[in-house]
Amino acid sequence: NGDPYFEQLKAKPSAVMEGLTPPWKLSWLSMGAPGVTSEAALQGLRRGGVDSVVFVALGGAVDELTSVHALDVSLRAAARALGFAKIERARPPMGFLWSICRFPLR
Repeated sequence: NGDPYFEQLKAKPSAVMEGLTPPWKLSWLSMGAPGVTSEAALQGLRRGGVDSVVFVALGGAVDELTSVHALDVSLRAAARALGFAKIERARPPMGFLWSICRFPLR
């Protein structure tokens, strides 16, 4: 379709995970996305003996509160139910926090 987003997004995990020990998996928060869902990725990692997981939001997911909620609540619960011993989420970039702080809720 000419949109480079998907290919760019597929290339990001290598850069983000450089220097860290595999395994890692690019996954998608929703069904119908162009790849494996995060829940399926968690299941595969757990079956492979992985007991710790760090969620890292990439692309537009970094800036969406629904994505942050999915990582912090839904996927954390799914990982806990699968028996992961340690579950973390990488902190968002400072621009994300600034965009939240400068528009206070009334």
